[in-house]
Amino acid sequence: YKIASFKPGSEIVWQRVPDYWAAKLPVKIGRENFDTQRFTYILDDNAAWQAFTKGGLDDIKPENSSKRWKTFYDFPAIQTGDVIKQEFKTTSPEPMQAFMLNQRRPLFGDRLVREGLTYPFDFETMNRTLFYGFNTRTQSYFQGTELASSGLPQGKELEILEKYRDKLPPELFTEEFKLPVYDTPQAERKYLKQAVELFAKAGWVIKGGKMVNAKTGAPFKFEILGWNDTDQVIASPWIANLRKIGVDAT
Repeated sequence: YKIASFKPGSEIVWQRVPDYWAAKLPVKIGRENFDTQRFTYILDDNAAWQAFTKGGLDDIKPENSSKRWKTFYDFPAIQTGDVIKQEFKTTSPEPMQAFMLNQRRPLFGDRLVREGLTYPFDFETMNRTLFYGFNTRTQSYFQGTELASSGLPQGKELEILEKYRDKLPPELFTEEFKLPVYDTPQAERKYLKQAVELFAKAGWVIKGGKMVNAKTGAPFKFEILGWNDTDQVIASPWIANLRKIGVDAT
C-alpha cells in the first residue's frame, strides 16, 4: 500500500499498489484484498465507541472490552442486523495482558519476591466480576503455541536443563508449573499465607501491620504503572490483597 491522502491527527488513506512486486509470494496470497483502506484516529475510547454505534466509521471493530462485549452490544444497528456480533476462535499466538515486574529494581531482583507477588492475585474473582468469564489465565509467555510450557521437562528440553540443574530451582524438575487458583472461600487465606512465607524467606517480615525488610526496616513498596483507566480497575483487587499482608502497592 501507499499513502493516498492524510489529515494529521485525524485520518490516513492507504491505496493498494496494483503492481506490488511481492503480491504473488506465498506469504502474501489471500491477504491485502482491499483497494483502499481508511483509518480514522479517535483518541478517546468512548468517543470511538459512540461513532461506531452511529455507523459510517468502522467496517470491522475488534472488541477488547469484556464488559462492553457483554453489555453494550444492544444498540439499534445490532437489532436491525446492520452490525453482526460474532466471536472467532483465535488460531494464532494469544495476546497477553499482564503486569511485568521491572527486575532492574532491587526489590524485584529476588525470585522469591516475584513468586510471592503472584499469590495475592485472585484471577478467578476478577474474571467473574470484571471480565464476565471471558478471559483465560495466561500460563505461559508463549500461550497458544507449541512453545508454551506444559508438564515436566522431558526429552531434549530436560537434556538441556540438566546442564544447569545446580543453578535452577529444584522444583523445576519435580513440579509442574501452576498458578494459584482461587476456587474456594478459603483460597485467599491460603495463598496470602504462602505469599508471606515466601517474603519471609526473602528477608521481609510484617511489623506493625506493614511488610518491611528484616535488616533495614525499609517498607515493601512499589508503584504500578498503567496507560488507561482499565489498568487501574484490574490492579485494584491485587493491590487490596497485597495491603492485607502489609505490602504498600499503589
